[in-house]
Amino acid sequence: MLKKWSIQIPQNASSYRGFCEMMESSEEILKRNIDKEVGRN
Repeated sequence: MLKKWSIQIPQNASSYRGFCEMMESSEEILKRNIDKEVGRN
């Protein structure tokens, strides 16, 4: 079964660095969700 994953793209970052930090935190959340889904807590 395929599942759709959504990732937040920061629209309100004041700088490129801020954008990168926001993307990194989104990535961590996404990884955690994937681990939960596949049962590797």
